[in-house]
Amino acid sequence: MPARRVFAWEPEEQWTSSEEREKKIEELSRELDESMDSNSGKGCLKAYLVKNEVWHIADIDYELRVDYRKYLKSTYSDSVVRSYLRGMDKAKLYAIRKHANTLKGKQEIAKNTDLIHELLFLPYHPNPAIAERYDCKVAIDKLVWDFRVNGSELCKRQLLEIIEDVVLRDIMLRECTMRLNGLKVVYQFCMQEHIEDLRYITQVQADKLEKYADTAYAKELAERELRECQKYLFCHAKNILWDSTVWYLERLHLEQYRVNPSNPVKKFSFMGIEKRENREILQEYMKYCLGVTHLAMSGIQAEFYRILAFVMWMEKETAMELKLASEIEIKKYFQIIELKEASYFNDIVIAIYQLYEYLQTKEIIDRIPFRYEYYLKKEIHCHNNRSVEMEIYERILRELKNFPEIPRLILLHSMLIGLRISEVCTLKGDAYSWQGRDAWIQVYQMKMRTYKRVPIPDVLYKIMKRYLEKYHIGSEDYVFQNKRGGAYQYGSFKWQMKELFNKRQDIFKGYDFKSHDFRHTIATLLYDDEVPLQSIRDYLGHDYEEMTQQYVDFMPKKISAANQEFFKKGENSLASGIKKCKRGK
Repeated sequence: MPARRVFAWEPEEQWTSSEEREKKIEELSRELDESMDSNSGKGCLKAYLVKNEVWHIADIDYELRVDYRKYLKSTYSDSVVRSYLRGMDKAKLYAIRKHANTLKGKQEIAKNTDLIHELLFLPYHPNPAIAERYDCKVAIDKLVWDFRVNGSELCKRQLLEIIEDVVLRDIMLRECTMRLNGLKVVYQFCMQEHIEDLRYITQVQADKLEKYADTAYAKELAERELRECQKYLFCHAKNILWDSTVWYLERLHLEQYRVNPSNPVKKFSFMGIEKRENREILQEYMKYCLGVTHLAMSGIQAEFYRILAFVMWMEKETAMELKLASEIEIKKYFQIIELKEASYFNDIVIAIYQLYEYLQTKEIIDRIPFRYEYYLKKEIHCHNNRSVEMEIYERILRELKNFPEIPRLILLHSMLIGLRISEVCTLKGDAYSWQGRDAWIQVYQMKMRTYKRVPIPDVLYKIMKRYLEKYHIGSEDYVFQNKRGGAYQYGSFKWQMKELFNKRQDIFKGYDFKSHDFRHTIATLLYDDEVPLQSIRDYLGHDYEEMTQQYVDFMPKKISAANQEFFKKGENSLASGIKKCKRGK
């Protein structure tokens, strides 16, 4: 009886299996008909999938693709192999799109939790927007990411999120590929160096990145992408990550009056501080500076760099925590920077003192370890003649027509009315006006946090009105714009001017362009025309006349000449009051 049952049952199972196999082949054929053209190797792919018992095109993965390529190369030419592989990729993309429209597919795209444990091939990514970005015409190795290697899951998840963001961005395919190349090196570096979290990388760790780049260009790409990773994670975090080793200030939404749009402070990097305790102290102090003091970002940045240099020196030379430093260590640091200019030296002393004053207020230390008054140097202001010689000044005016339009107009503002370049770069469309018989310009002064209104030459007014009409610049638009419509960058202007003057050394031989020199020139010309010093101060937007005196380059000579002229007269001679008389009378 059992023998008959077995005999009777086995053929039935074989028949059922054969029937199911035919149904699976029929279903596979239907899927291939829906997703592929007849001339893209449909029959060949069907035979291969049936042979390997892959019954749905959704089950195609990268490893199967690699094996299929070997299968094709043994029979067909390279051009046919490429064509048939594109057919396979097209079928897979069809399945991805179809699955993405289901509820389960949408949930998988939203979570993506399994991808950090798999071999990811970007054209087979479950998100069709990512999968269709590449058609595999680029080198395949650039599109394969092996997340199966041992490493931090958090770091893998961070990199996967960044990879997806890069591919989904509206950028040229070439730029996207360059970024992926850089990210490949970053990924290898993170896995090999056991980086747990990209947000907390220190400079010592980052310096090892170059080991994983085989060329200088690859190193440059990788370093840029590491910075982009840090920026993305800081700016896209749900809450501000104050313990990150780099802060990107665009995330903080600071008040506009604290930020110079033409030369913005973009980040604060704590990567150079290795000791976590020291890094946390400086981060807390910078939070205080950003959130409580309401200082301009340029001032906070300057103070940050002064303190950062001190902290890094402390770690390197003493291996001591900031809160444990005594006056002995601090005095030694002051001795090292002794040769710096008095005003700069004093700024460093005060910055370090203010840090320790903050630590005392927060009860992190009992008392400040030094008295800053003891170390301050006496500042002696030396007058430096910075006015542009009239011959050079006139030569520049003649050559302006050969300069690019925006740098030319920015420089013209500085030459004719002595504005700071940062002020010119942030002018708005409503800055120019005509009142009575005079043309005026309204300028926002970053340092003073106020507007000033000064007269301008008629010719400059007419030039700028024509420029505003030509480019349809609105009243609230920046007059001089960068590619994104923001304020023209001071750094871009400075670089362009250096390039232009260097190329024209036959005309400007030996001239070292410095945009601020034209403010000195305007101040000097005004003073030479008997304009009162107080009026020049108001025109330049200074708080104190002492500052204005530093801008009037002929003042020491003029005072000296006036003194000589005064004392040439007999009645003004210092000896005129001396009378001859006999001794004792």
